[in-house]
Amino acid sequence: MKLVIDCNGLAYKSVYAMSELSFKKNPTGVIYGFLEQTYLLAEKFNTNEFVFCWDSRRSYRKLDCKSYKNRPIHEDKADIIQKAHQQFFEMRKNVLPEMGFKNIYHQTGYEADDLIAWCVARFPDEYMIISKDNDLLQLLSANKYAPISIYNFSQIITANDFIKKYGIEPYQWATVKSLAGCTSDTVQGIPGIGTETAVKYLNNVLKDGKAKQKIESEEGKRIAKETLNLVALPYAGDERINIKNPVKDELYSLDFMDVFKKYGFNSFLVDGKFEKWKKAFKLIKGR
Repeated sequence: MKLVIDCNGLAYKSVYAMSELSFKKNPTGVIYGFLEQTYLLAEKFNTNEFVFCWDSRRSYRKLDCKSYKNRPIHEDKADIIQKAHQQFFEMRKNVLPEMGFKNIYHQTGYEADDLIAWCVARFPDEYMIISKDNDLLQLLSANKYAPISIYNFSQIITANDFIKKYGIEPYQWATVKSLAGCTSDTVQGIPGIGTETAVKYLNNVLKDGKAKQKIESEEGKRIAKETLNLVALPYAGDERINIKNPVKDELYSLDFMDVFKKYGFNSFLVDGKFEKWKKAFKLIKGR
């Protein structure tokens, strides 16, 4: 099984909790928290196969929709967010490659969601997507040769779970979002139409009334069409997504140890903890 990580989502779990941690005057809390979460995932799913997908700071979606993810940052949090983004870059460019991870995806204009969708659709395998972003529900698959599930840190969601809950196929989730909008991404859907109503409409059980009239009106169809371009995965931007088939990592114990020392993560090395890292990631001795 390969774990496909929504890296920005995973990293943000540590932005505020670990904001005070630093080493040699450089902030390291987000890096520490990210690596610790990665270790816990390797242990939980008994795999050392990871695909890391990162958001681009620039988004093609914002060119099409000015309000997309246009969330103001409170002044007292701006410095924390800036330091966090510096650590995101450090992890993507230095930390993960130095540890031996080779499948690190990032492309200007695209979000992690797009890269995740591109990867799982074009390079069939058994995937567990690690993310709390419910946009990714549209990628679920029950294909027995290439199943795709999602772990949202609370539960594992399979395609069968999704179908049982909503009565529609996972790929139809994008249509649900196009009708109801997406509050987390500040994407407006059809006014007055929520997720439950959209699901009822797709299941052909929505009674005739104002909600159905809104969805089937010319204005509703226009909004749904425009919104679908924002919520469907992968996003069709100006460039073709260019990522390669995941390859086998080269994970050596000395490389992990060197990285931990470099960033002052001594707690990963003491009291038998490193032995747990070696076991979880099936680390090779030497280089």
